[in-house]
Amino acid sequence: MTIDKMNKEQEIVDLKKKIKEFSLILEKFGMDIITKLGNMSFNIKVLTNKIKELSDATIDIKALNPQLKKIVNNQNNLDEEIELLKSLIMKKAKSSKVDENLIKRDVEATDKKTLISNKIDNLKNKINTVKDPDIIINDLNELKDQIFEYTGGHKILYEISKLIKNIEKEREITSEIQNTIAEKSIFWKNKIL
Repeated sequence: MTIDKMNKEQEIVDLKKKIKEFSLILEKFGMDIITKLGNMSFNIKVLTNKIKELSDATIDIKALNPQLKKIVNNQNNLDEEIELLKSLIMKKAKSSKVDENLIKRDVEATDKKTLISNKIDNLKNKINTVKDPDIIINDLNELKDQIFEYTGGHKILYEISKLIKNIEKEREITSEIQNTIAEKSIFWKNKIL
């Protein structure tokens, strides 16, 4: 019996060894499953976040749809109006075959140009001799009014207004103001004429 007993003990030892090896395999398998489940869970969270972002972007795009339709409709309306204007211009051009020689020259406009040009020259000449700011302010206001009547509005009007305010603030004709008016007068004359 000792041999039987020894064989049994050997079998028990072998069985314990195999059970231990099997438990290590099971443990490794369990750890692999847990790791893969963790990775899968992380990937699912990432994909869920991306789906949520896409859903939000889709909602934003859907919200823009009515505005885009309005823009397209406005574009179509503008295209139709442009075509209408083109056709009206073409009809007008065909119906008004006026000889260019028959167009009368506006003599009054030429007179106004000359009057403004002379006013600018007078102001340029006066600026070095006249020291009374009220006279220069008065001349600048008259020039401004004439330019407004002639052009209906111009950047020069703003520049003249700034000069008037500067002179009113200084209450004297400084050399800087004299130089500014001398320089600007050339510019004004070129712009108006």
